[in-house]
Amino acid sequence: MKTLMLSTLTLFLFMTPVWTDEDIENLCHDPAALAQWEEMNEKHPDDLNIQNLHALRIGLCEKIDRGDIGVADGIAIFEAMRSATVNRAFQRRLQEHNDLDL
Repeated sequence: MKTLMLSTLTLFLFMTPVWTDEDIENLCHDPAALAQWEEMNEKHPDDLNIQNLHALRIGLCEKIDRGDIGVADGIAIFEAMRSATVNRAFQRRLQEHNDLDL
């Protein structure tokens, strides 16, 4: 299991986008995406995973708007962090479940 997670993390760390910024849509200012994030914030104000990802999204969108990074790079960074966050939450729940079985 650890080998699989390490392999996945390594893949995300060294993965470069195969698309260009012209090929993808910048959703930073998309009203539906903004509304979805605001809804998640309202429903889960104490969920630090959601808060972390939302803060990352805001920061990445700011960097994209300033031209510091491209949209493709912003998406790759966000998706790597989202995947790591989901994996961490899964591992935490798995450990809690295993602790209950002891």
